[in-house]
Amino acid sequence: MQNKFVQVLVVALAAFAPAAMKRLATVADGWNPVMVPVDGMAQMFTAVKQMAKDAGRDPSSLAMVVRANLEITDKPLGDKRTIFSGTIRADQRRHCRMQADLSA
Repeated sequence: MQNKFVQVLVVALAAFAPAAMKRLATVADGWNPVMVPVDGMAQMFTAVKQMAKDAGRDPSSLAMVVRANLEITDKPLGDKRTIFSGTIRADQRRHCRMQADLSA
């Protein structure tokens, strides 16, 4: 018996514009949202999954891959901050929980 190495290329698009979101829904394996608030991610990913379903694809096959550019501060920044910015104790943990809930 001979082992065969199989390499799988996963394509995740950092799409935001409507045409790019349609490409994501029809040909990509996943979405890499950039600087999109969690509520926006939920709405946009729901729309992408519906576009995928309309195109004859299994929407559950699409993954969301979130890259976080952290900005850690000494004090909480309040509600006006961007995603993944603020203190580790208060803000970052909350963002990670929100993201985990979205992916579940």
